[in-house]
Amino acid sequence: MVETRELFETEGVRPVVQTRYHRYTFDPGPEGPLRLTINCNACCRVSPGPLPSNGPDIDLPLLDEGCAIMEFKTAGLVPVWLRRLAGERRIIPRSFSK
Repeated sequence: MVETRELFETEGVRPVVQTRYHRYTFDPGPEGPLRLTINCNACCRVSPGPLPSNGPDIDLPLLDEGCAIMEFKTAGLVPVWLRRLAGERRIIPRSFSK
């Protein structure tokens, strides 16, 4: 957090994009090997000026209608059943920053 504050104060860095999405998380707890997160209705705003937390102008869709970002997190290797399912459905793992 200190590094971020220093960027704002000394380097003049400021936010220029704001994103919003609805998140649903399914977490089995500390003993569970897999956590699922689904992000729906992802949208953003890139217009200049202050970035209000709930401004009505965050309306540039990031995904096609009916699509979502599905994220699996594991506490180790991806389970074999999930690798098989992803292969059968031709799901390609991708990493990116929201």
